[in-house]
Amino acid sequence: MANPNIINIASLYAKTALLDVTTTPTVIVENPAASNKLFKITTIYLSNKDTVVSVNATLEIYRNSVSYYIMFQTPVPVSSTIDVLAKNIYLQEGDQLRVTASLNNDLVAIVSYEEIT
Repeated sequence: MANPNIINIASLYAKTALLDVTTTPTVIVENPAASNKLFKITTIYLSNKDTVVSVNATLEIYRNSVSYYIMFQTPVPVSSTIDVLAKNIYLQEGDQLRVTASLNNDLVAIVSYEEIT
């Protein structure tokens, strides 16, 4: 697994991923195995579009078939947006950032990140 030296990078691309979240764990950002890249996750927003019901959200880094939870079944209040990250996190090669909701298509996930090589 390569881990690029982020002091002497060759390239840096800013990206944003968007997802209508379902009740099935779904990948919103994936750093493929052997990509020779590092992904710096800078922002994660979860927005509840439902005007009546709170939606529970789970956000995880999935690595080597193991889930590491950033948040687990955390309520996102009615008609609101939560900012999930206080600090940046990194996805190494083979890592996936996955999100799940308690209700289908009531939650929107927005992830901004940097692809570093």
